[in-house]
Amino acid sequence: MENIKQDFEFDFVKGEIKTATDSDISENNGFQAKTDRNLRPYVIKTENLSKFYKNKAAVDSVNVSVRQGDIYGLIGKNGAGKTTLFKIILGLAKPDNGTIELFNDATSIAESRKKIGYLIEYPSFSAKLTAFENLKYMALQKGCYDEKQIIELIDLVGLGNEIHKKFSAYSLGMKQRLGLAFALLGSPELLILDEPVNGLDPEAIQAVRNLILKLNREKNLTIVISSHLISELSKVADCYGVMANGKLVKEIDETELNEIVKPFIKLVVDDQTKTIDVLKSMGIENVKLANNGTVYCYDLVNRLSEISKKLAENGIVIFSISANEGDIENYFISLLGGNRQ
Repeated sequence: MENIKQDFEFDFVKGEIKTATDSDISENNGFQAKTDRNLRPYVIKTENLSKFYKNKAAVDSVNVSVRQGDIYGLIGKNGAGKTTLFKIILGLAKPDNGTIELFNDATSIAESRKKIGYLIEYPSFSAKLTAFENLKYMALQKGCYDEKQIIELIDLVGLGNEIHKKFSAYSLGMKQRLGLAFALLGSPELLILDEPVNGLDPEAIQAVRNLILKLNREKNLTIVISSHLISELSKVADCYGVMANGKLVKEIDETELNEIVKPFIKLVVDDQTKTIDVLKSMGIENVKLANNGTVYCYDLVNRLSEISKKLAENGIVIFSISANEGDIENYFISLLGGNRQ
């Protein structure tokens, strides 16, 4: 099933979403159309990246390619190696093998890392300080203190009315949003978020999700998000990496994914050749043949009864006919080597 993401504006204070039509988007409302992914430069590119702990590979010969403007979803079960991979990219862990290239530069890694904001594990905010005081302290540590930017970031993540409330009084969702504001200090070009919605309630998850989309679309910020929640990642990501047991088992963009999981009608008939002719007369060209009289139809999948009636009128015996919705979650589960419960 095609993964459709609507454009929107989100008011964190009111908790309201305003969807944007195509005409809204064309009127310079801040949303930036993306160029062809293959034409955009690499922001992260690794080759055969590996990290071992006690002779066990936490990251095993991983080749990741993230391009400018991506929302790259890194999918994997807990312990798959996602956090370790992020730490290596950020310089928080040293690889045992392999190379890293950031922003098309393999020689100035330390300088390139200054362009990255991240949220990995939880920032050590002080419970006694307010949101503003916490971010001021963090910004001073990072050498990027700007009072105006801090106020803007707090407002951006929907905490403007809580700017002077102490951190100890924040809900889990509010704390996570303050963590996102921390990651945005210094105006990074790349944002790396490790399980940003883990443990949040549905309302808080929606707020974080909408903020991620807003940053990508309005600021053209490249974002890499890890999660084991496939359904959530599929609502924001436009390309994916799948990790299992330290290996990157698949990298796929949204276009390729939609082609794989698109809906179809499955027919089992007595005469495949005649069935193809009838389907073509209805304007259905995208079909595939399989064994035992099976025909897969990828056009007009919402017209099941019409197709069935037309085939019957032409004397074709239908042994079975069924509509199948594409399932992104099942596809990724199969890559992870698991079964849906």
